[in-house]
Amino acid sequence: MKPNLSLLAGQLPDIAKEAGRIIMVVRNSGDLGVVEKMTYGKPSPFTRADTASHTYLMSALQRISPDIPIVSEENDLELSRSIVEQNDTFWLMDPLDGTKSFIKGQDDFAVNIALIDHGKPVLGAVYFPSQQLLYYTGSNGKAYRQRGEETAVIIDASPAITKEQLRVAVGHKDTAADFERMGLSELLQGKDLERRTNARRICLIAEGGSDLAVGTKLSSTWDTAGPDAVLRAAGGVLLNHTTKQPMTYGKEAVIEQNGTIYPMANPSFMAGHRNTLIKLCGLPGPVAGKV
Repeated sequence: MKPNLSLLAGQLPDIAKEAGRIIMVVRNSGDLGVVEKMTYGKPSPFTRADTASHTYLMSALQRISPDIPIVSEENDLELSRSIVEQNDTFWLMDPLDGTKSFIKGQDDFAVNIALIDHGKPVLGAVYFPSQQLLYYTGSNGKAYRQRGEETAVIIDASPAITKEQLRVAVGHKDTAADFERMGLSELLQGKDLERRTNARRICLIAEGGSDLAVGTKLSSTWDTAGPDAVLRAAGGVLLNHTTKQPMTYGKEAVIEQNGTIYPMANPSFMAGHRNTLIKLCGLPGPVAGKV
């Protein structure tokens, strides 16, 4: 049975905000409980906030949709892989995206949640708890931004008119060599590049605060699915740079890199309004429009 998207969309924003509140309780306690875990064969930090947010979100999402399985960054990787391979519809979430930023006391960490249906993110919520900044997809298919307790407003991606007007957001570790590999050196030459996390720069595109977001590194599907859902609802598109097709989040999202297989992963991306990607990045209209 198809999920009731309108009903779920109405509940998702409050769930994301409550997860954010739980994260901030841990931060304000001063006891982060930092340990290391292995992710894709590499050590990465993990905190009490990751666990607390994960536990709450698992319970909350099961409560509103008991028949929809949940893939979380904090799940066992093989369990998550099995869910993705056996189900067309599932929740995909990162309970605390940007754990390193969280530990450093920075403010660009987020709660990322998406509902995936046949590889597409059809609902999403992204909440930056230290900024009290929420992005989400509404029951009417529109994208919204809410600051604190202010009334939520509809947001739209803005098409850049010329190369000179292009505002660009990239990753913290993206380099000139990475841009050259993606064929973007000429387009980005002389640009004042704004450096943000994946979630933040994709949401910047969705609200019209930037025109082009570039990600040169491999990313996990749970890092971009929630922001991607918001971006699509805002009239933008997140493109797989390899295929020049909209990013997908089902069982086909597997990357082989240097002989290593990375499940639930996607390659380099570009994000923007369709017209920006077509006019300034040289992408064919019919391709950039398939969302």
